[in-house]
Amino acid sequence: MKDPSRNAALEKTFAYHEETKHHLERYARSLGYLDWAAQPNPFREFQGAPRIELPLAREEESPPFTELFSGQPRTAQALTRRTLGLFFELSLALSAWKETPGARWALRINPSSGNLHPTEGYALLPPVEGIADHGGAYHYLSRDHALELRCRWEEATAPEGFYLALTSIPWREAWKYGERAFRYCQHDLGHALAAVSFSAATLGWKAQLQTGSPEYIRWLLGLDQLGQPLEPEIPEALVWIQTGPSQPPFALPASHAPLQWFGQPNQLSKGHTEWPLIDEVAAATSQPDDPNSTPAPPGSRWPDPRPVPCLLPAGAIIRQRRSAVDFDGTYD
Repeated sequence: MKDPSRNAALEKTFAYHEETKHHLERYARSLGYLDWAAQPNPFREFQGAPRIELPLAREEESPPFTELFSGQPRTAQALTRRTLGLFFELSLALSAWKETPGARWALRINPSSGNLHPTEGYALLPPVEGIADHGGAYHYLSRDHALELRCRWEEATAPEGFYLALTSIPWREAWKYGERAFRYCQHDLGHALAAVSFSAATLGWKAQLQTGSPEYIRWLLGLDQLGQPLEPEIPEALVWIQTGPSQPPFALPASHAPLQWFGQPNQLSKGHTEWPLIDEVAAATSQPDDPNSTPAPPGSRWPDPRPVPCLLPAGAIIRQRRSAVDFDGTYD
């Protein structure tokens, strides 16, 4: 028997796709100009939250880039503050700062449409030496290469792995692209997932998508507590980062267990424009919620790797990522 609510959600999603197409006679709906006074802050941070600085490995030795496509797993490195820092450095960190007279902006390892970066990353960690002796949800602040503690829970064991949760802030894209913003959020989520999988592979780790309730992830990350309805974060993906041999994901706190929360989010813009169509499609594409559910074992898998004949260190290749604005048509 078909689920009427699911059919309605699919219809809403397809309708959004049609509504936000560009056409020869018109563009998709947007302001038609850039309101520079309302330009969003590219960095969300949680003011007052305990912060843990992560070490920068910089040019630490990494495997040849071609090994990331070989399908042969490397010897996994232990989960430590150092390897966690390297994982984020090669996935969601800054790759460069650019500057012109009167302006300065950052580029990141994970590409983004318009360099607007709607994707936010959160580490759901067991006890890790140098981080904490308890479990916790941490927001990754790329500007400072640091973790901000959002909530904590008591966890005595130290499993071989952790979760990475990815969210989107549609307003960052809607500021420029109007109703098409949800498209770009999904586009950038794909970039972030690919960056995460490459980074994990350099450490001998495995990245695997999970299934789970968006409502549960929203609660665990404290997204309902942001208090800024015009700049909401929506849960997008949960990834299990396996750092040891075949150990299953550890159990996260039970739904709505009492947790201690830390920090208040910064406001990203002084002014906002509402785009109700984005809210509608975000709700339509969310999986059905089960208030008692927690993330399920791994579901989908990454595509089969393809060999790439590049023997340069993977870390050096990844850190060179920049935004392309021009090409000269030559290759060397």
